[in-house]
Amino acid sequence: MAGQEAMREVELREEPDASAAAEGGDAGDARRRARRRRLLRWWPAAAAAVVVAGTVQVVLDARERDRVAAAREVEGVVRYDVGPDLRATPLGEDEADPRPTAGVEAGGLIVAGEGIDFGRPRAVLAVEPGSGAEVWRTEVETQAEATAQPTMRAPECWPAGPAGRPGVARVRCLVADRPATLTGDGGWREEPATRSRLLTFDAATGAVVAEREVAPQVSVTADDALLVLGEVLPGGTVRVSAEDVATEEPLWSAELAGLLLDPIFDPQLQPAGDHVLVWAGGRVHVLGAADGAVQAAGSQVWVGRGGGLLVQDGDPGSVRLAGADGSGTAVVPALPVQLAVDDGSVPGVEILCAVVDGDRTLRAVDADTGRARWQSTLDGSVDGALVLLDGVLYGVDATAAWAVDARDGHRVWRTTREVGPDGEPVRDVSGNWLAPLTDGRSLLLVEQDRDGAGRMVAWSLRSGAARWRVPLPPEAGGWVYAWDGALYAGTEEPVRIGG
Repeated sequence: MAGQEAMREVELREEPDASAAAEGGDAGDARRRARRRRLLRWWPAAAAAVVVAGTVQVVLDARERDRVAAAREVEGVVRYDVGPDLRATPLGEDEADPRPTAGVEAGGLIVAGEGIDFGRPRAVLAVEPGSGAEVWRTEVETQAEATAQPTMRAPECWPAGPAGRPGVARVRCLVADRPATLTGDGGWREEPATRSRLLTFDAATGAVVAEREVAPQVSVTADDALLVLGEVLPGGTVRVSAEDVATEEPLWSAELAGLLLDPIFDPQLQPAGDHVLVWAGGRVHVLGAADGAVQAAGSQVWVGRGGGLLVQDGDPGSVRLAGADGSGTAVVPALPVQLAVDDGSVPGVEILCAVVDGDRTLRAVDADTGRARWQSTLDGSVDGALVLLDGVLYGVDATAAWAVDARDGHRVWRTTREVGPDGEPVRDVSGNWLAPLTDGRSLLLVEQDRDGAGRMVAWSLRSGAARWRVPLPPEAGGWVYAWDGALYAGTEEPVRIGG
């Protein structure tokens, strides 16, 4: 339309014979002829401008499509447009249930410890992924044992090989005997563990093919490479050992001594890339995943964006940038933020946040030296997750949604959240946890309306313009979450939102 209108403005008509005009109109005719000559001279430029503008828009649209497509390859980003039509769709038969589950995939089945029926023998069972039909059930204790020493600890299981691989045909499960007594108010009281075993099952039949005694008080975790045990030994020592998850070959062992251990609370283990984190005795110890060497210890430890360790100890408002091996010494007076989405852009930078007198300041520092690169003041005491995409950091604080350039901290945009007639926020959100999401086009946030019902608001990632604000469907239960590229909600019956 723009091109057609421009061409109509310079439409050329045949000039009338000058002799037909009255003598007194000669001056007007001259002016008209001059104007037409100018139009004749400039109309190609006008047409060219229209063509250029159209070409530029095509290029910009293509770049935007490429940017969105790249964003949707990043973990945590919804892979379809989330619009104001937030339909709630029940899961199809072939859709995986997004809710956390203790089950593991092996041999084409889902294997897990059976839920506890107090006083009934515990068991490990396998079901078909689609129908949930039981394929086998193997009890791990007798009825006499279950009656004499009832427990609330179901078996915990891991695949004996990379999770989900078709070739994984065995499953390993920890069976911990920890006596429990029902308290009568719906709860229970546990006693110290008396025995623990590591059992290996044939995933196809449920037959126990190996059994191994471990320390009574123990924790186990596994990833695609390692199975790690944390066994509590006499004298306040935790022995952490790792073995190949597929072959069960021992790889290394390390002992953490002099810990103040609780006989009820077991050590907590977490594989984290090149590290294994061990929570025990009120402290976190970091071991090298390759050799078990102790790399760092503190009251809290985080693994940074580039694999470096951020250690908190002593000052609750500071971290030591310890590097990948724990040897770094730079101290920064701030704590790490949670990145719900991180595409790895702007490497070598840690994003931290400091709270001073209730005010929050976002800080980006060099991951090696701790040198400040930039800082940006946030509004209020709201805590929450952030989104990092294509070099831009997005977030929401008490009064606004915002975007800053993660390289230098300059403001990209800031949009005030809903305000009242006086220009002030319509409600106090201090202390709330704000967890924005994104589909690569919009920054999405679930918030509460004035009646406490959940609704979703969307801001443009490019401009910060408020795009829409609509109530969540009743099936959502007031919250949503991203999983495997889709948006889900619901508790008893999970539903997919939009898409």
